[in-house]
Amino acid sequence: MGKITSFIKGHPVETALLAGVAAIALYYLYASNSSSSGANQEAALQNAYFQAEGLQAQAGAAIQVANINANAATTLNQQNTNASVVNNSTWATADTTISESNNQTATAALPYAEESDLIGALAGVASQTSTTTQQSSSSGFLGIGGGSSSSTTTGPTASALAAGNYLDELSNGNYPSNG
Repeated sequence: MGKITSFIKGHPVETALLAGVAAIALYYLYASNSSSSGANQEAALQNAYFQAEGLQAQAGAAIQVANINANAATTLNQQNTNASVVNNSTWATADTTISESNNQTATAALPYAEESDLIGALAGVASQTSTTTQQSSSSGFLGIGGGSSSSTTTGPTASALAAGNYLDELSNGNYPSNG
């Protein structure tokens, strides 16, 4: 180290030039390494940035698809609900109309239903029959050839005859007063 110190003291201008060249060389050596390392870092940062942008775009697209599907499902459910309400309202109106028509028909037929019941009862009475059996016996001629016989006759009862006459008068438009 003594030789270096004596050289520096003996040649101060050359030593300064040599130190300057060494400093410039070291500067370029480290500057080129730092700029390439800085460029690598910048490229890595740009790459990370664009990857994050891509991931964000994918996430945004996935959210939009989910929202579209949810809106479509909601709209479809709403349409089905509306159709069901309209369908139920239509059938309720139809059922109410039919019920009102049936009630009006029953109300209009009520007086005739009573007459129909009475006519039905008269028809039941008019169809009553009675059966009579007559027995006859004969001792024959001088006791020979004698025997007995019976005859059965079926005919309407007196009530059946009266009910039948009453029905005949009603069907001919005559309203009997013997009721």
